[in-house]
Amino acid sequence: MQSIVTKSVISKDGTVIGCRQFGSGPGLIICHGGGRISQNYEKLATALSGNFTVYIPDRRGRGLAGLPVKTTTCKKRWKI
Repeated sequence: MQSIVTKSVISKDGTVIGCRQFGSGPGLIICHGGGRISQNYEKLATALSGNFTVYIPDRRGRGLAGLPVKTTTCKKRWKI
């Protein structure tokens, strides 16, 4: 079974951003849509992990990420 590494970083505004990491090789980032979490993409990440290091960060307020700080919708679009 593929090992999954979970990581987190603290964004500039203090929000915890969580991420799942699979495999090894050149980096590949999968960004999920608004109603999903990184866990929904584990099968895809596992399939790609033989050739890539796959990262799936969670959007603010989803999955492994903390609740977002107050911000405008426009700004949220550009933040993971």
